Amino acid sequence: MKQILSNIKQEFKIIIASVGVLLFIICFFVFQNEKPTSLNGMLRQGEEYVKEGKSSLALEHYTRTAKAFPWSYESHLRLGNVLLRVKEPQKAKIEFYRAIKLGNTKKFDAYFSLANIYVAENNFKFAQEIINPIKDIPNKKALEQIGDFYYSWGDKLRGKDDFEAVRKFRDANDFYKKADSRKIRRAKKSIEKLYAQISDKLVTDNKIPDAIKILGLSVEFSDNILAHYKLAKIYETRNEELALNEYEKVYKKITVSRHYDSSGYVQLLTRRADMYKERGDETQARYYYHLANKIDSTTRIPYITDKHIILTLLAARYNENIDRDTVLPGISFRLMNVSKETIDYLRVKVVFYDNGKLWSEETIRIAEQGAPMLPDAVTEIMNTYSRNPMSHVFADHDIKVQVFISQSEPDNWKLYRNFYFDGNVGEKIILED
Repeated sequence: MKQILSNIKQEFKIIIASVGVLLFIICFFVFQNEKPTSLNGMLRQGEEYVKEGKSSLALEHYTRTAKAFPWSYESHLRLGNVLLRVKEPQKAKIEFYRAIKLGNTKKFDAYFSLANIYVAENNFKFAQEIINPIKDIPNKKALEQIGDFYYSWGDKLRGKDDFEAVRKFRDANDFYKKADSRKIRRAKKSIEKLYAQISDKLVTDNKIPDAIKILGLSVEFSDNILAHYKLAKIYETRNEELALNEYEKVYKKITVSRHYDSSGYVQLLTRRADMYKERGDETQARYYYHLANKIDSTTRIPYITDKHIILTLLAARYNENIDRDTVLPGISFRLMNVSKETIDYLRVKVVFYDNGKLWSEETIRIAEQGAPMLPDAVTEIMNTYSRNPMSHVFADHDIKVQVFISQSEPDNWKLYRNFYFDGNVGEKIILED
């Protein structure tokens, strides 16, 4: 038993000694790395100089660091950055080249730092050669920076070589897409605008087929409103059918297309409507007049004299007079002007029928000169009852109500609602509009 305990103590001492040696080794290396003369210590000191704005001291310090640790990627990268701060780009190039040779494609900062120097010198082709090795790097930050490079190249070419600028913007778009970057919207808009500008120049030079082809490429890249609008303007005086087709694509979303001049589209629509009107096809004429009015509500067009009114029927009820044993049928409703124009004349006529015979007719004036109904205005709840009472007890009623609206004087009544009272005399009946 004593022998066993002795062996356990001996083994325990060996384990303690081994752990102590291991801790000593670890502490030694940590101390070495944290010493002011170690690589980490010197990099940290240089960073302090940069933060304090002491560029000269930082330059001197990083130069010593790079000489002391020539195998360090970080020392050459930081020295190159400081050389740029003191406006020594040619010397910075050398340090970035050294950093690239020491690092790998996962360490991409040196590639972009070196490429940016050549971009500043307007040497985009050489800069492209520098970043080519990292084009397939699976790093979103790096891919976005490559996208930035191509976007700046395209921006530089804009107005000088628009076709090449489009190619560079499309390259930028591809890298932004890989990087899942929000900057893709900027690239997309630049491509669409540049295609449109190129087509405008071709139209000015009377190269219409080429202009249409360019806009087709724009639509192929992105089904965008600007390209459809430009195509519509080209077809406006050349092919009415194609122009209407392109305009229709533009004005599917009124809120988006309101920035575009709609006068050409309205003229085409009214011209088409006039044609159908002359042929006696009132249905088609009304359709095209309605479209024109929808695009431009200020356009005065035949058949469209009324503003858009919504009548909401809230309730139908009987008002009971027990003493006289009679009831008065009535309705509650509300009107809303959903057009963008002021209504200067508006009247409502409510007609009550009993067992197929006209029983009562009530007219209400809603708007008039001096008291118009403004755009988007909503009336208060309006209650209208039959002027003539109906017998209550033992009476058999089949009551129908019709609601008409007129917006012109003399009145031109148009039927808006037509319904029957259900239920028994004396009870309130709620109707959903």
